[in-house]
Amino acid sequence: MTLVELELVLADRLGLDAQETSRVVRGALALVAERLATGEDVKLQGFGRFSASERPARRRKDPRDGRDLDVPARRAAVFRPSRLLRERLNKPEGR
Repeated sequence: MTLVELELVLADRLGLDAQETSRVVRGALALVAERLATGEDVKLQGFGRFSASERPARRRKDPRDGRDLDVPARRAAVFRPSRLLRERLNKPEGR
């Protein structure tokens, strides 16, 4: 599902204007990104937790020519699903 598809499905399900739904969805995602950038976790009860993880600098080999490369330290977004979401994902079909 793409962002546009998500917006359209939500607009249809909730009986809202597509443009207004788009503004709300994009605003919510921007807020999540903003909070992650400041190092804050975003917890959505029943869905999961988004957090920023520190990745240390490291050395690796270039797969094309085998040269050593330095990979700088960086931050990455991490998602951990809630217990409820994990159970729903692993629920046997038809139950």
